[in-house]
Amino acid sequence: MAARVLLSARDLSVEPGTEVALDCSITNLGYVVDSFDVHVLGEAARWAETGPPLRLMPGAQGVARIVFRVPRSASTAAQSVVFGVQVTSDEDPAGTVIEEALLVIRGFSQTSAELVPVTSHGSRHGRHELAIDNRGNQRLSVQLAATDPASALKFRHQPVSMVIGSGSASFGRLRVTPKKRFWRGPARTHQFEVAVRPEGPESPLVLRGTMLQEALLPRWAPVAAIAAVALVAVVLAAWLGVLRPAIRSAAQDAATQAVAPQAAAAKTGQQAVNQVRAQQQQQNDQIKAIAGASPTPSPGNALGNPTDGRLAGTQAFTVPDKSTLSITDMVVENPNDDSGMLRLQRNGADLLVLKLDNFRDLDYHFLTPITITSGQKLQLVCQPATGTTSCGGSVYYTGFMKPPATT
Repeated sequence: MAARVLLSARDLSVEPGTEVALDCSITNLGYVVDSFDVHVLGEAARWAETGPPLRLMPGAQGVARIVFRVPRSASTAAQSVVFGVQVTSDEDPAGTVIEEALLVIRGFSQTSAELVPVTSHGSRHGRHELAIDNRGNQRLSVQLAATDPASALKFRHQPVSMVIGSGSASFGRLRVTPKKRFWRGPARTHQFEVAVRPEGPESPLVLRGTMLQEALLPRWAPVAAIAAVALVAVVLAAWLGVLRPAIRSAAQDAATQAVAPQAAAAKTGQQAVNQVRAQQQQQNDQIKAIAGASPTPSPGNALGNPTDGRLAGTQAFTVPDKSTLSITDMVVENPNDDSGMLRLQRNGADLLVLKLDNFRDLDYHFLTPITITSGQKLQLVCQPATGTTSCGGSVYYTGFMKPPATT
C-alpha cells in the first residue's frame, strides 16, 4: 500500500442547487516522493469536482478536497447514492486505495399553477381549466378547493386531487355555477379563488378567477317578441279590414243577380266569383309578404357567441358551414418541456410559429381577433426535434363563434 486514506465524513447530504465538500486526507507511506490522483467512482462522479494531483514527500500528509455540486432540476431525483473515492499512486499503481461514502440528495418542491381562462362567461355556468406544473424532484400530491367571498357560486372539480410526477404537468377542469339566476339585465361579476394545496409544509398556491354571469334571456329576445306580436297584428288587421269585407260584398252581389234572368245571373255570378278570387289572391299575396318579413335583429355581440377550444399534438378544427370563428385570447403550452417546432395554421398558412425549447407556456391577447371563416381549418402541427418522438405542445383558445344568419 502506497498511501493511507481517511475521509472527513462517510455520510453527506446536499439539497439540489447547493454544494457540499468532502476532505480526503492522504499520507505517503512510500520511501520516495510520490504524486497521488483522486477520483470519484459511481453515479456521484458526474457532480464531483476534484483538484489537481497531490504531490507528497515520504511520510508527508496532504488533504484533497472533493466538491459535489448537484443541479436544481426535476431530473435530479431525491435519493441516496453510494460512491467511492479512489486514490492512485504514480509510483505504486498497484497500491490504489478506494474508500466508500454515501451522498444523500434531498428533495425539493417547485410548483406552479395557472387558471385558463381567467374569466369565463355563461348564463348557467362557466368552465375553466387548471394546469399544475411540478418542477420539483419528487412526486407531488395536491388537493384542489375553490371558494368565493360572497358564497354565490357552486364549484365542481374534476378531479379533486392530483398526483404529479417530477418534471411533469397535470390538467384539471373546474365548472363554476351561480346559485341564483336572473332573466334580464346586465352581466353580473363573481370573483373566486382556487387553492392548490400540496401535501407537506409547502404553502398552497392561490389562483384568482372571474365568472361573468349573463341573463337567461339574451338581449335580442324582447325585440324579437315585439316583432312577432307586430306581425300577428298586421295579419289580423288584413283579415278584418280587407279580406273579410270583400268576401261579404261578393256574396251580396251574387244574391242580387240571382233574381235576374238566368243568363244574366250566370254571367254576373261568374264575374262576382272571378272578382272574389282575384281579391283573395291579392290578400294571400299580401299575407305571404307580411309573413315572410323577418323581425329586426337585435344589436347583440357582432362577433357572435362566446366559445373556446383546445388543440393538442397534431389536431385540427374546421369552422362549421356559414359560421365565423374570431379568436381573441390564446394560451400555448409545453408542459413536458419537449423540443421541436409548434405551428398554428389557418388553411395551411402559418399564423404562429414557436420553438418549443424556448417556453413552457405563453399567453396571447389579440386586440384585432384572428378570424377563421366558414369551411376554413384551424390546425396545430407539432414537429418533434430530430432524434425524439415526443411532442406534447397544445393551444387553448377563446373567442366568439358567429352562427349562420337566420331568415
